[in-house]
Amino acid sequence: MPTEYNAFQRSAQPRRKLASKTAKSSTTVLYECPQGKSCMIETIVMCNVHSGNSSIRIHHVGTTESEAISNALYYDLSLSAKATTIDDSVKYLTAGDRILMQGSSSDVICLTLYGQES
Repeated sequence: MPTEYNAFQRSAQPRRKLASKTAKSSTTVLYECPQGKSCMIETIVMCNVHSGNSSIRIHHVGTTESEAISNALYYDLSLSAKATTIDDSVKYLTAGDRILMQGSSSDVICLTLYGQES
């Protein structure tokens, strides 16, 4: 029998907004896990605020890594005009890990991360 699972009750600690920025057409850092911390990203919200379709690349890179196809979470993900996509899969980061983003155009996709630092 399937188990019901409420995404908003993943842990005893409340989740909070960790970062919110608009993507640029060049790669920029959306979030970096602080030194001495670990992080659990529980939700990524991707919102296309433009009247036309756009695409986004999102990468999870370690402290010694660079952006590459091998660490892409999303690669040229197409977002319809005025649409929002929500990813509720959990991602774990250690100190210094970064989430990078790049849009097909600047300032048309807003990304927001929700999760916990500990």
